[in-house]
Amino acid sequence: MFENHKRPSETRTRKRFAFILRRVFAPLDTEKVPKETFSDNPLSSAQRTRPRRCGAGSGIKARQSCAFIENRMAARAHAADTHEGEITVNAELIAVGTEILLGDIVNTDAQLISQGLSELGINVFYQTVVGDNPARLERVVREAKDRADIIITTGGLGPTLDDLTKETLATVFGKKMALHQPSLDRLTEFFNKIGREMTKNNEKQAWLPEGCTVFTNLWGTAPGCAFEADGKHVLMLPGPPRECNPMWKECAMPYLYKLAGGCIVSRNIRVFGLGESNMENILHDMMEKSANPTIAPYARTSECFARVTAKADTPAECEKLLDPVVDEILKLLG
Repeated sequence: MFENHKRPSETRTRKRFAFILRRVFAPLDTEKVPKETFSDNPLSSAQRTRPRRCGAGSGIKARQSCAFIENRMAARAHAADTHEGEITVNAELIAVGTEILLGDIVNTDAQLISQGLSELGINVFYQTVVGDNPARLERVVREAKDRADIIITTGGLGPTLDDLTKETLATVFGKKMALHQPSLDRLTEFFNKIGREMTKNNEKQAWLPEGCTVFTNLWGTAPGCAFEADGKHVLMLPGPPRECNPMWKECAMPYLYKLAGGCIVSRNIRVFGLGESNMENILHDMMEKSANPTIAPYARTSECFARVTAKADTPAECEKLLDPVVDEILKLLG
């Protein structure tokens, strides 16, 4: 004999699922990034607000699927002069390190920086990994110089002979290298504190492109830096994630924040029970016609989503652009 379990009604099941979605994807408050703690960065006294992901938990039935909207907004500081028209600032990432090419380590720096640039509304069109070879690095930098407004490198700032990122970029942009005494003093203090002798090659870390903005490394020894030349902004960060991650958030992002006018706002329409190819087929005509906002399909394990992204001068203007497009997508999926 089999026990006859009474199945819950469809309405009850739907209510439970909606409750779970509201709990999991409840809106998160905006977090404040603390003031900088270093003195060399001219933006050290500035505060910025970095909105975090928020979501709405209303589910809809869409061809035997469940879809809901996840808002993702990053408002960028308005430039001193009002930025008009479409935002076209783009950045290129260059990771320097033979160990990445050999597969010894994973380039997690690129993921972190790309996410941060997306929050700032700065496009990333190219990412490159190059080994510790000055000739190949110079070639990659010159290519990036021709097609990007911002060049961001990670790695190659250490004390060894093959750490040549600063020297190579200084050569490409016609900069002289100069000793940054505060950085040398920090190095000396660091080695004295740990009770070890500082070898001569460590001084190499304190030599930086002349006139650059110094990103004091509070998490390691090699300082990062940034400079503007030939109409380009160049930022150099250390490679180890434990140093790159905080320096990117505490130093580099505030530096770039001043350069970005306007804002970018994205909404993720997440879909359950509908494959990426089927969803793309439904949205194909909209994707071809829509320029701003743009629509892009993505797939994850057990779900897919359509990201709708608008660019404008203010968050409110972005939302006005997004509303009709998102509504139309929901109708097509409903």
